[in-house]
Parts: sequence; C-alpha cells; structure tokens
Amino acid sequence: MRATTINGRLPAMRFPALASLACIFSAAQPTCEPVPGPDAGSPAGCTAGETPTVELGHGVGGAFISFTDGESVGITVAPQGGYGVPVQARTTGLEANDDSRATVRVATEINGEDAGQFMLYQQPLLCDGASGVVTAIVVGLDPTRYGSNDALLALDGVQATLIVDVIDNNDVSGHGEQVVTLQVGE
Repeated sequence: MRATTINGRLPAMRFPALASLACIFSAAQPTCEPVPGPDAGSPAGCTAGETPTVELGHGVGGAFISFTDGESVGITVAPQGGYGVPVQARTTGLEANDDSRATVRVATEINGEDAGQFMLYQQPLLCDGASGVVTAIVVGLDPTRYGSNDALLALDGVQATLIVDVIDNNDVSGHGEQVVTLQVGE
C-alpha cells in the first residue's frame, strides 16, 4: 500500500502518539513541541450523538480513504487467525478520545451468507479532530472454511459485504457495511 500525498507532501499526522514518534526520529527538526490532544473542546464528530455512523475504508497514519462500491480489496493474514480484509473505520456520533475503547464486531457475508465474524474487545476508538477512528482491524473470513489455498483462490473476484459494528464506552453503537470485490494475489 502506498501513501497518498497532497501537493507532493504526506498529510499531517493527526494522532499525538505518531506525531511524538515523528519528533523523536526526525533529524531535520531536533526540537518538537508536544501536540495537543485532539479531544480539546470535544469535536462534534467525536461525541455521542443521535445517529451514529460507521464508514469503512483504508488509510495510513491520519489518512482515510472510503471504500467505493465494488472496490477491489486484497486479502491478508488476520491477527485472529485465518485471512481477511484490512479495514479502517471512521465513526461519527460515538464517543472517541485518547482513552476510549470500543467493542467491535467484524463480519463478512458472501452471497448473503455468513462467511466469518469475530468480536474485538478493547479496541482504541481515537478522535482525529473531526471523527472517531478505529484502525488495525481485519474483517475476517472463517478460517475453517477459507483456510486452504484452494478456498482462498476461489474467492478471487467474488463480491463480499464487509460489516463493522462499533459499540463505544456508553453502549452507543454504529453500523457500517460495504460491498467490495475480493482480490487474491496481485
């Protein structure tokens, strides 16, 4: 995956921890001021609201790019075992800050049937200043059904629905789903 640039530069980092690491490892700028946390003033997209949303996409650092309908997405090794699609989720209407943790349900449907689902507990639900962000999640495929090379190769070009449900600290939940086309290999 390559980083998207804006006017030839990488987008500014929005997460204080990443910005701090950039300061530590940057030889070009030996002194760095601490970045204020994004929670100052509780941006509207990072507080609980009446109509929570979850949008699925991908990105690196503070960047987020929404999936488009039918977009080709690669399958990778999933941390919960087996394989799946790496996803980043952007939320509104859910409480998100430096200390927020969420319960996240990830699921995949193929032809309207369950193709795998997993629960992720204590996932960080950070605020990027405008919305909540859940990163480093993989919407998995059932490893008992899609654990062999032949089973994975059969998924190439198949449309699947990726589903992510996020429940914040206050038991407020948001739901997002996206139809994508699975891509196996290059």
